[in-house]
Amino acid sequence: MLRYYTHQIVPSPESSKACFLALQRAAEREPEYGPAWSALATLHCQMYSMDVPGFDQPLDTALRYARRGVSLEPGSQLGRIDEAKVHIEQVEEQKPDFASRPHELFWRTLKIDALIDD
Repeated sequence: MLRYYTHQIVPSPESSKACFLALQRAAEREPEYGPAWSALATLHCQMYSMDVPGFDQPLDTALRYARRGVSLEPGSQLGRIDEAKVHIEQVEEQKPDFASRPHELFWRTLKIDALIDD
């Protein structure tokens, strides 16, 4: 997790690679550690946003990892934020008109999340 936070503060291609490797190892060693999955979701969202090659279906992967992180650590803000980011990106791909009204999509995502929790 320290590599993740270092990468978030001072991002670079080198720190990105080191961060991915460290988080993947952490997730393999401790598959029940939710924050590692949430951090992996964040990285996949970032790779999608920056259009980095070599990531097959980064949004689908990010959503899967974020959901796993939240299921393991229900209070994870990072995982919940990643779920919302993926929903926003997916909707923007399908309906570009939401891009001019991001606040509406944000509140809709929160309502969906609240329904899932109930």
